[in-house]
Amino acid sequence: MKPVVALITAREARGLDEDLPPLEAAMHAAGLETRVVDWDDPDVRWASFDLALLRSTWDYTDRLREFLAWADSAGSVTTLLNTPQVVRWNTDKHYLAELARAECRWCRVLSSSRVRMPNARSPHFSSVTARRSLS
Repeated sequence: MKPVVALITAREARGLDEDLPPLEAAMHAAGLETRVVDWDDPDVRWASFDLALLRSTWDYTDRLREFLAWADSAGSVTTLLNTPQVVRWNTDKHYLAELARAECRWCRVLSSSRVRMPNARSPHFSSVTARRSLS
């Protein structure tokens, strides 16, 4: 029986990950079975996979708490790459400053700026989001 690998995406990202077809071909050539699955699909049985590989979960920023809870849950029943701890670290983009301070020889970190977003409860934030939803 071939090991089964979940290639994890987001519904809206299906068909947009240009690296997915060659990855699947290489995995099949290596004797692996693959399934492309949406991270938020409630019908997916994560324990049925030998490995779950994060690919194009590009909507996680809009649903961060839900995504992190999913990572913890999926990671508790299968091998999730990256681990839930690394996923959590990676979703907080302050890690880029950590990498820059570490002066990685094997990775270059582009100069980055962080912008503090207004508090979601502030009147300014409410008026901005209200205008955005009307357009």
